Amino acid sequence: MQDRFANTVLLRAEKCRESIPLLRLVIGGVAARSKVSVDQLDDLQLAVETLIVEERSYEGQLVLEVQAKEGSFWLRLDGLCNQEVRTLLQSAPDEQPRGPRFIDVRMLLDALVDDYWVDEVDCDNFAVRLEKSTS
Repeated sequence: MQDRFANTVLLRAEKCRESIPLLRLVIGGVAARSKVSVDQLDDLQLAVETLIVEERSYEGQLVLEVQAKEGSFWLRLDGLCNQEVRTLLQSAPDEQPRGPRFIDVRMLLDALVDDYWVDEVDCDNFAVRLEKSTS
């Protein structure tokens, strides 16, 4: 029996746009060992990149957890602090806050991943878990 953590990677990186290539590389490395198509990989990488680009502050660290399981691929990005994104992702689709947004994060995540959740870390920080089916 394969260890359930055999395909799990945890990475801490500086919270900045320059960390995006490193995060993409780690996601791609785990995906290469799993049954993740190039299109599925691209969707996951774009979802993570979008969450990072939407951050208002680049102080602190990001923690990326990537896990490949039978039939699914999971990501958890911790260290996020943009409260507008948090509110948007936690609101019901018909209750989305209105306002000028360059990228509609919720609409993009709905199109890129099968499911996502906001994990409360503390009053200032949160994490987003993303799931993509590989079957």
